Amino acid sequence: PVEFRTAGTFKFPDEEKVFKAKFDELQLDGLVNVLGQRVGEERWDEYRQADILFFPTKYASESFGCVVVEAMAHALPVVASDWHGPKDIVLHEHTGLLCPIENPRAFAAALEKLIHNPELRSLFGQNGYERY
Repeated sequence: PVEFRTAGTFKFPDEEKVFKAKFDELQLDGLVNVLGQRVGEERWDEYRQADILFFPTKYASESFGCVVVEAMAHALPVVASDWHGPKDIVLHEHTGLLCPIENPRAFAAALEKLIHNPELRSLFGQNGYERY
């Protein structure tokens, strides 16, 4: 069993509408928990409860990727886009896995690889923590 939890806010109101429409179309209610923004201790609790950070960003304005660094500070392996900030932080096959943007099959394969290999998750998480 896998639980997906998503936290954060939408950058643009139109994105939220598109997200909700796609969420409903794919019938993800019960499969993906949409948490909204998390701050303070709630935010850190999400990292402590997680096994993997999944960050498939494609924003042109993504210049660094604080969420990736925060995940590494919590010894989480990262699956992220090979894009701006994340590609400068995540060491592919060492602290996590980088995937081409807008490639759901690559993201799914990367997530499956880590979901089914707790030793690799632990290794990438520890390597990420040391890099942090």
